[in-house]
Order: sequence, then structure tokens, then C-alpha cells
Amino acid sequence: MKKHWLILLVLVYLCNALVVNVFGQSVNGCIQLPQSNLKSVLNDSLRKEFNLQNTNSSVYSYRDTAGQSFLIVSQNIKKVTDEKDTLYDNLRFINIRNSKKGFVKVWDIVDNIEKTNEINESSIWFWTKFAEFTDVDKDNFIDPIVVYGTLGKNGTDDGRVNIIVFYKGKKIAIKHQNGIIEVDRITQIDEGFYKLPTVLQDQVKSIMKKIASKDLAAFPSNWEDSMKKHKLKLTEKDPGEAVN
Repeated sequence: MKKHWLILLVLVYLCNALVVNVFGQSVNGCIQLPQSNLKSVLNDSLRKEFNLQNTNSSVYSYRDTAGQSFLIVSQNIKKVTDEKDTLYDNLRFINIRNSKKGFVKVWDIVDNIEKTNEINESSIWFWTKFAEFTDVDKDNFIDPIVVYGTLGKNGTDDGRVNIIVFYKGKKIAIKHQNGIIEVDRITQIDEGFYKLPTVLQDQVKSIMKKIASKDLAAFPSNWEDSMKKHKLKLTEKDPGEAVN
């Protein structure tokens, strides 16, 4: 019996290794296509159709009841630093689905670094470790959760964090602004978030906890209690503010 289990474990290991080598690395429910296979999806015709002009692109694949879908992550390289860090000034997500008529765009996100007198962001990029493409509510359809962020003057300490959920054709966002000073930390929540299935809301909150545990976001204190009360804007009370 032990010998049979050992053989099974070896087969599972070899199967997983084959998947990674052939299809690329699995990222939170998606399979990332290796660079050598990108042109099979991201060809010149598709780039022209969806106006993909950025200098760096990745493609992720997933399948559910709706069919085969691809997430194209397109980032424009701003510069490569002396420390060999790549900085991006534009980020775009395009979700397309393979249909009988060819590829059809399902949803699209475009964002850029912000530069004003008060804000000076240096990069924006896809946070693959926190994004998820799983069937959270078990209805046989993938519930994409996309996460990305920016670098501010003080790195992620005053950058932005955006969590976007796509559910039944609707795009629902949680947008957070980090800040060195507590009162500068603001979290904006779309009203539609509280209409999502509870299990999906809980999954997003779990992702928020993971982001905070990595010191990539400092959400206002008591943010969980505030979300239980369905608040749309979460802030820290100014220490100088009078207590009623």
C-alpha cells in the first residue's frame, strides 16, 4: 500500500512539473503563458484590435463554464534603475474570451502613475501574489480579483493599492491611499461591494489582511468593523479632532 502511495505522489509531482514547464507558472488560479507561447494569443492582429502599445506584456489563461479566457497584463516601462529595478508608468488589464467569432473583450482596466504637486508616483504594477482567479462562490464561474499598486515618494508607504472584483459583469473596486501620517490613509469602497456574496466579500477582506501583513498597506484602524457597518469611506480620526 505504501508503495502505491509513493508511486502516486511521484506521478503527481511529475504532472505538476510538466504543467509548469509547458504552460508557464500558475498564478493564483491562472496559468501564465511562457514568453515563447505569447504570440499564439498576443499576435499583431490582437495588439492592433485592442490598441496594445505598452512595452511589456504577460498573458494568463483560465477556464470556466463561460469558456477559455485570457488576462493580458500590459505595462509600459518607464525606466530601469541603476539597481536594475524596472519602473512602469502605465498599467492595463484586458480580459478577453475565446468565442466562435474570435476573441471578445469582457472587461478592461487602465491606470497611470499620478504626478501632481502633492503626489509623485514612480511606478505602477500588477501584484500577482494577491490577485486571484478562482470560483469563490461555487457557481462554476471564475470570480476575478485583480490587485495592483503604486510607489509614492516613500515607496509603498504612500503609494496606492487597488483591489478590483469582477462579478456577473460588474466591476467593483476598493481603492486605498497609503500615507506616512495616519490621517492620510483613506480607503474608498464601491457601494456594490456590500451586495457581493458574503463569501466573496470575506475573500477580499482576507486579501486585504495579507497585503497589510506584508506592510504594503496600512488600512485605517478598525477597518474590519467599519466594513461590517457597510461604510464606503474609511479614514483615521484626526488626533486633534474633538471627541463628542
